[in-house]
Amino acid sequence: MYNNNNNIIHLPYPAVTSRRLLEGNGAICDRLLSHAKADVRLSTPVTTITRIASPSTSAGEQPMMTKYSIKTGEREEEEEIYDGLIVAAPLQLAKIQLINFPSLEEQGDYDEGHYHRTVATFVTSNMVDPTFFQQHDGFDPKNPPDILAIKPGDQFSSIDTQDPASYPGSSSTTSSKEEEQEEEFHVHKVFSNMPLEDDTINRLFGKDHHGRQVHPVDWRAYPEYSGFENRRIRPLNIDTLPGGAAAYISPIEWAASAMEMSCIGANNAANIIAQSLQKMKHQEKQCEL
Repeated sequence: MYNNNNNIIHLPYPAVTSRRLLEGNGAICDRLLSHAKADVRLSTPVTTITRIASPSTSAGEQPMMTKYSIKTGEREEEEEIYDGLIVAAPLQLAKIQLINFPSLEEQGDYDEGHYHRTVATFVTSNMVDPTFFQQHDGFDPKNPPDILAIKPGDQFSSIDTQDPASYPGSSSTTSSKEEEQEEEFHVHKVFSNMPLEDDTINRLFGKDHHGRQVHPVDWRAYPEYSGFENRRIRPLNIDTLPGGAAAYISPIEWAASAMEMSCIGANNAANIIAQSLQKMKHQEKQCEL
C-alpha cells in the first residue's frame, strides 16, 4: 500500500491465488526477451529521439516510411535508425528530448505534472516490535500482521510481510533444524514517502534485525494525482502523420497506476506500431506494382 497524501490510497495486495517464481517474477521478462532475441541495453540512457520525415513525393504517390534516430549518452556522436518507436518511460523523468515531432508540437506545451516519491525499505527481521504499536501481548510470529498507516504525518505508509519462495541460504540439502532457524526471520516491506531513519527502523523492528539486511529502494512510483484533471497529457500516438509509427505508454498511468495498466498501455502501443508498419508496407508494395 502506498499513500499519495491526497486522499488516494493504493493497495498492491495480490489475490489469494497469485503465484511467484523461485527466481523472482522478473524472470518472466527475462525469458520473454530471450525468446524474442531482443537486443537489450541496460544502463544506456537515451538522450534524443529525432523523427526523420519521409522524403517528399510527387502528387499521387504514397509517402515512404518514417524513421527514428536514437542517440544515447554513451555515444552521443553516433545514432541508430529504427522503423518504429515505443517510449516506455515518463519523459519528464527520463529527460529524453523529442525532436521534429509535428504531431506533438502543433498541440503546444504539455503539463504532465510530477511523479510521487515512494521509498520501499526491505528489512529482514524476526518480527515487527509490538511495543511500537502498544501491543504488549505481542504478535503471532506464524501470522505476522499487515499494518496500514492512515495519517499523512505518519513516518511510514504500510508494513507488509513478504513470503519468499525460499529463505536466504536455503537449499534442498538444508536440515530441518536449519530450516526452523531460517523461518524465524521474515522479510518486511515498509512503504514510506521519505527514507526511513535508522532510529525509526530500530523502533519498528527492535534490535533483532541488526546484522540482517536492510535494503531501501527509492523511486518515483506513480503520478501525483492532485489536480490531474487540469493537466495536458501527451497522447498515446505521438506520430499521427502518414508513415509514422511511434507510441508513448506512460500517459495511461494518469488514469490509474498499476502493472495491469502498464500492460494495457503496452498492448495499445504495440497495436499502433504493428498497424502502422503493416499499412506502410502494404502501400509500398502497391507502389511497386
